[in-house]
Amino acid sequence: MHFLAIAIAAVAGSMVALQAPINSALGKHTSVLGATVVSFAIGLATAILVALGRGQLDGLAKAAEAPWWQLTGGILGAIFVALAITLVPKIGAMQFAAAAVMGQIIMSLVVDHYGWLGVPAHAASWERVLAVPLIGVALWLSRR
Repeated sequence: MHFLAIAIAAVAGSMVALQAPINSALGKHTSVLGATVVSFAIGLATAILVALGRGQLDGLAKAAEAPWWQLTGGILGAIFVALAITLVPKIGAMQFAAAAVMGQIIMSLVVDHYGWLGVPAHAASWERVLAVPLIGVALWLSRR
């Protein structure tokens, strides 16, 4: 099951790598924020259709009872998409993805280590910490 979860996560990562240049190209037809709005509107419509198809919209009203920080994911996603639209034409899809992954690795290491945001704690072992400079090397190599 662990290997399958890793494989699915890799597929999700490939979707993010495609999303950035797709949204960046859309931004050339609209604007950075216009493309961000279109991207999220289509994403919202897709999520609603899938949730309706699976009968999972019934608990939506309970989101109002969630702590405020649990409602910030969409804000972070919108910022990420807007930055991708802005930066991919300047640094390329690979550099953007490598830098984004580096940021994800660093923040994930901190979240795991301290058990923040409801995530079970996983100590920042030397192997996990070593992943950060390795991603840095990948980022540096991708500039070549």
